[in-house]
Amino acid sequence: MQPKLLPNLLFQNGKAIVVKNLYRSYPVLHTVPKIDENITLLEQTVQDIQAIEEDLKTYSTNYTLEIATLRSNLIKSIATPLEKLLTIAKLNKNIELTQKASVKLYGLDRLGEEGVVTCLTSLVELIGANIASIVPLHYTADSFKALQAQLARLVEMIKERNDAKPAIVALRNRAELVGTKQREYLDNVLVLFRGVADVYRVEVNQIFNAIKIKPSRIRREVSISALITNHLGKLLNNVIVEFYLDMDGSIYDKYSADKSLILKEPLKPTFVKVTTSSGIFRCKNVKSGYYTVFVKMNGYETKVAYYAVNDHNLTLIELSLDPLPERLPC
Repeated sequence: MQPKLLPNLLFQNGKAIVVKNLYRSYPVLHTVPKIDENITLLEQTVQDIQAIEEDLKTYSTNYTLEIATLRSNLIKSIATPLEKLLTIAKLNKNIELTQKASVKLYGLDRLGEEGVVTCLTSLVELIGANIASIVPLHYTADSFKALQAQLARLVEMIKERNDAKPAIVALRNRAELVGTKQREYLDNVLVLFRGVADVYRVEVNQIFNAIKIKPSRIRREVSISALITNHLGKLLNNVIVEFYLDMDGSIYDKYSADKSLILKEPLKPTFVKVTTSSGIFRCKNVKSGYYTVFVKMNGYETKVAYYAVNDHNLTLIELSLDPLPERLPC
């Protein structure tokens, strides 16, 4: 699992995207003094945070899991030759070797990561130094080479993780700084639009809602912004948005390839919402995951799309609906 930015920052960035897209959809608002300057700055913060997200994707290794797996496999690989070595030491009454080989492998965690690696390295070296005495007992030189390779991979992975940490921290710190600026620009936009709310009430209503909405603290409650426009870019209300839980994408593949199946083979949606003038709605008791979405409105062609929905981020549904072709005279 790759390192990610804080959920609140991602949610805020989603809000910023909604605000700037709403602003671009309402040319009448472009005459409001100073607003264009703030929207431009807001757009820059969105691009910066998205760029940081892309940079974080380069650190996609789940180091915690990888290191734990490598360590566990190495301990299992050490157990057999160490047991054989201990048997030989006891038979030969070699007290020093017996003491060195008498290690409880499954109690190493108390030593901490550095202590565990030091101990495992010593044990591999001990096995290597006494390899001649245990090779006849069904332990080969090739097995020991594989053991050395496992240890080297563990050490390499720990170094890789340690080298990545400063870069990941730096990216997250940079994102927090950008997020602070973004909050400032959102507040500026809110203040500027309040001054013209009486004149452009309908236009600024959605922007107010987008800025003011906060991440839900209720488990399994998601926030969704649906900006549905027609072919001319005009925002549409009362659009039906049907969500179908589709973790493997099979529903999307089937119905996007042949939209006539939406009527021929109807499905029961996981949940349904209808867009309103607020543009943003919450949905309770929603399972996080991937959803195929059918977007429907009388007089327009149905759109089929695929989205990730979770209870931490603001899911953005931005689509343009095409009008149905006029019926030709018979």
